[in-house]
Amino acid sequence: FVGHVYETSSLVSGPDAWKAMLEMTQTVWGHLFLIMVIGTSTFHSVNGIRLIFTHTSKGLGKPGRPDYPYTPTSLNNIQKSGIWIALILSAVAMLYGGNVLFSGE
Repeated sequence: FVGHVYETSSLVSGPDAWKAMLEMTQTVWGHLFLIMVIGTSTFHSVNGIRLIFTHTSKGLGKPGRPDYPYTPTSLNNIQKSGIWIALILSAVAMLYGGNVLFSGE
């Protein structure tokens, strides 16, 4: 997020500063940074959708009594599956983004 704010703030310095900033992203390290941005934004989006379902009580199951040792009933298999789906989709998006960035399409 901080990198994105720094990058887009270079717009206020004019077209030459923006071009210089974009040239930094055309290196291997710049591509790796962009791949990480793709992965984190995809995970954040999919996890947000999972949480929307959670806040509407979809996939939470029945509430249980919190006896020691406390294992939260809200983090059941459906919720764990949602987290894994978010991770898998993030990995797929990163692979696709890496393919596009490194192949030059």
